[in-house]
Amino acid sequence: MVEKKKAHRVLIVFSKFNSFLGEKLVEATKKALTENKILTEEIKELEVPGALEIPYATKKGILRFNPEVVITCGLIIRGETIHFDLIANSTTNELLKLSLDLEVPIINCILSTENVEQAIERTGINSNNKGYQAGLSAIEMLNLKQKLS
Repeated sequence: MVEKKKAHRVLIVFSKFNSFLGEKLVEATKKALTENKILTEEIKELEVPGALEIPYATKKGILRFNPEVVITCGLIIRGETIHFDLIANSTTNELLKLSLDLEVPIINCILSTENVEQAIERTGINSNNKGYQAGLSAIEMLNLKQKLS
């Protein structure tokens, strides 16, 4: 549960590519946040075409909305080419760099799976939904930031 001393600012940046499963990540993320005292009006959302666009939107969203924490959601499912590796590595590296450079925690919930079955398992309605776990991680980081300020 977040220590509720003030209104919080949370940004969720998500990809609409593979949205049939990605939407489940975002829904579960918001559920974890609202179950832990984050109000719906404290959550901003930005939708982008694909995972590779998430770092750009994250940077612009941080500069525009000044969130205390960011959660990125999306799915990268391996295909027949190295495109999967390029997107997964580039996106992860850029988000880590942004987090450190801008001093904003970024919870990376961009799933990189070998196949659709793995993606379905990780976006299911049970406690294995990685979006829900990302929301809980965001709560922990909000609490940590309050302790450190």
